[in-house]
Formats: sequence, C-alpha cells, structure tokens
Amino acid sequence: MPSIISITDNPPRKRSRNPGFLDLLGIYTGLFVLFSYGCTEIYKPETDPSDNILVVEGLLTDTSGPHLVRLSLTGAFADDGRQVPLRNAIVQVEDQTGSIERFRESQAGHYFSSQGFAGVPGYDYVLRITTGEGEIYESTPQRLIPVSHSIDTIFGEYREARMVRTPQNDGRVLFEEIAAIEVFGQIINQPGIFPKMRFEADILLQYWMMEEQRNPNRPGFDPPVFYCRIRNRAGEYPNITRARELAGTRDIVNHNFGYIPKEKRFYTGVRTYGNIVRRLFIIDQFSLNEDSYTFYQNLGKLITAEGRMFDPVAAQLNGNIRCVTNEELLALGLFEVSGKASSTFAMNPEPFREENIFFIKTHDLDHLPQHECFLETIPPLWVY
Repeated sequence: MPSIISITDNPPRKRSRNPGFLDLLGIYTGLFVLFSYGCTEIYKPETDPSDNILVVEGLLTDTSGPHLVRLSLTGAFADDGRQVPLRNAIVQVEDQTGSIERFRESQAGHYFSSQGFAGVPGYDYVLRITTGEGEIYESTPQRLIPVSHSIDTIFGEYREARMVRTPQNDGRVLFEEIAAIEVFGQIINQPGIFPKMRFEADILLQYWMMEEQRNPNRPGFDPPVFYCRIRNRAGEYPNITRARELAGTRDIVNHNFGYIPKEKRFYTGVRTYGNIVRRLFIIDQFSLNEDSYTFYQNLGKLITAEGRMFDPVAAQLNGNIRCVTNEELLALGLFEVSGKASSTFAMNPEPFREENIFFIKTHDLDHLPQHECFLETIPPLWVY
C-alpha cells in the first residue's frame, strides 16, 4: 500500500467550494464623499460599533455532500473590519416537501450537512438560521436548476503578457503581466434559454520531487522521490456567462474559463526543485437560478469598480437572507442552490508549449484532495 506523505513546505490554503465574496468587501467599506456648493457644516454619520451584521456564505448542489454554510459577524465600523465566526447556531435546510437537513458545526462558524445529503433538481430550498440570542434568519426559497449540458471541449491560446489582478492583504489590487495559456470553451445550451452559469477552475499539477536536492558530496546517492498532485485556482472570481458570448443558437461560445501560467513560480506549493510532468484543468460548472445570477452580476461590477463617483458600492450587493424576527437586523450574503457538473482536461505533456496547444478530456478528478504526495509510488488516476 503506498505511503501518503503530507508536505508542509509552503502549504496551500484549503480551497473553499463556497462563494468567497465577503473577503472583497473590505476594499469598498468606509468611503463617504460629500459634495457641496457653499459653506456647510461637515456631516458626520452616526455609527454603532456594536451592531454586528450576520454574514452568510452557503452552497447547496445536487452532488453528494457534505455541503457548507459559513456564518460570521462583520467587525464594528471603527475596528479593522475582520469577521468573527458565529458559533452555536442552529442551521437547517428545508425543501418544499418539508424534509429538513440539520447542519452541524465542525469548526468555528463552519456548518456541514451529512455526507450523503444532496439537493434534488427542480426542488425549492430554504436556509434557516437560529442564533444563540434566538433571532431567526431565512433565505428566500431557492430553486435548484440542473446543468443542462456539461463542457465537452476547451482550447487554449498562448499569451506572452496576460494581465493578472493580484489582491493584496491591505486591500490593494496589483496588476502583473505573465506568460500563460488562456483557456476558452463552448457550452451547448438548450434552445431559447439563456444559460445562467458560474464556473470555478483549478489547475491540477502532477509533479515529482526529491525530499532534498542531490548532494554533490554524496555521488551516486539519490534522495527519495515523491509523486505529487496539487491544485491551484485558475482565473478570476466570479466567472459567469454573459449575454455578449451568446451565439445565434443560444450556445455560449469562446467563454474564458481561466489561464494556466507558464512559469513554476506562479504555482503555490510546488518546491523550486519540483518537476512538473502534466498540467490538468478542472472546471466546476454551476447552473444558477435568477437570484444567484443577479448576485454574481452585481458582485462582478463591484470588484471591477475603479473608484469613480458612480461606481457600485458594497451596500448595493443585496443577497437573499433576511431576519424574520427583527426586520431592523441586517444580513449579508448568499445561499446559493445550484446544479453542478465537473469536467477535467489534460493539457499537452510537458514541456510547456506556446503553440500546438491541445486538451484531452479525461476522467473526472474533482474529488481529489487539495494536495497529496506518494513516496516512490505513482498515485492512482495519474494521467500519463
């Protein structure tokens, strides 16, 4: 039986399968502008630093769980804005037949369904949250729309200078030009229906590395070899279908799923002396209802705002959560209910190519962990 080794050198953060929109709101919070034509008193808005707002991030799909609902409270207006996990809440999801699934808290503010729980296409679901203070929050009913057609083919185009946005911890966004393969594809859709979809793409790197570099003072000795896989996020967030991509057949053409960097330094968790042997592209496809699609549309406008006078502000990012016991209590966030499909494509074998790029659809690898290494043994489902 192969040995599985955990590598701690530059360990990547575990990928969340839930929307990460709330980490971006800090860029826009706390900006007030007052324009006047004469001498007036300066307006100072009243704020109550003790009023924390419930933040909800949840995703339910028609694939087997566990599914996650993350709850937190916004920081006070006067502090650094960090969110505090909401502990000890009662979290339930109820479908239109009255069946209820109870989510359990496994870590602070993270509530998971049972492993076998999955949404049913065509059903409506309501998320219900009861806090320790007895306040009850509910989502509006959310219908699960199945994916009508998965992605069959993708293609790549080499870019010598692909512009990439890199968010910084201090709220700034840096821009950098890198060499990368731009990945595009087509989505065949049911006639007459605009496909409201969201995508998450990962680059799955297959690579091998030695436990340590060869030592010239020990000729003939080769350190142990590890065969590893690691996932890196590709593209920008959120990635949704847009009307300008529609063909006459109502299919989506030339949709940009993300990019694959050329240089190894742009991948998290691969040691400098690791050798990439194959790059694979995993696309998760979510079929959105009207509420979720509108939310991600507005989120995209918010993220790409350039600080101009009439750019959207965070207050306009309305979710689908409300407090039913006290209308004065605000809630932010989205309970997304979506159909899901996943596809995996293998890029040309290494070395990295700038022309004659092709992708071959292979077995679905979306279930693989974020990072794994096998000592002196090639892992199962390795793509040659």
